[in-house]
Amino acid sequence: MDEDIAKVVSREDAKSPEDLLATGGGNAPAIGVTFQGAVGALFAVAALLGRPIDSRLGLGAVQVRGLRFETEAPLDDIIVPTSADGHVFIQAKASLTLSWPYAEIRVTD
Repeated sequence: MDEDIAKVVSREDAKSPEDLLATGGGNAPAIGVTFQGAVGALFAVAALLGRPIDSRLGLGAVQVRGLRFETEAPLDDIIVPTSADGHVFIQAKASLTLSWPYAEIRVTD
């Protein structure tokens, strides 16, 4: 199941033990981790109740079969294995900032 998920940095690729350690700290990472946990909790509740994944994702009656946090995949925040032998990859962000040239994108009525 996990063999098809690309690794970003493996033990073999690390030049030193420090390459495997997370960096950063403060309020921003704490807020992000809290938000990531809340998103994961939504999927955990669906799994515990045996309900399909949120219909807004357009996956039909697919159910959660597990949760993985802070993985080695490029979209690494949460990976949700599904009953359809697939995965939902989540990069959870508490906020987003658009920069040029995408800053000109606007919502219209």
